[in-house]
Amino acid sequence: TNLYRGVLGTALFTIADGSTTTVLSCSVLTPAVAVADQFKGRVMTFDRDTVSANLRGQATVVNSNTAEGVLHVALLTTAPTSGDRGVIT
Repeated sequence: TNLYRGVLGTALFTIADGSTTTVLSCSVLTPAVAVADQFKGRVMTFDRDTVSANLRGQATVVNSNTAEGVLHVALLTTAPTSGDRGVIT
């Protein structure tokens, strides 16, 4: 039961085209963003098998987000490419 509840608090993302090292556009964000700054202060971590090898396992803090699913984050070492995936905890 506790594991299930923990998983319910995790958001999944997939990066879209046009992202930079600090502004990330998401093609998929589950749950969908309902309001601005919904994910502010949370940590996003790229999957260990994500498309961009330099981002595998890398984590960053979400500084803000728009209601359209654009995330503003602390500086990443590499700009993500379309299809990069991970979780927001």
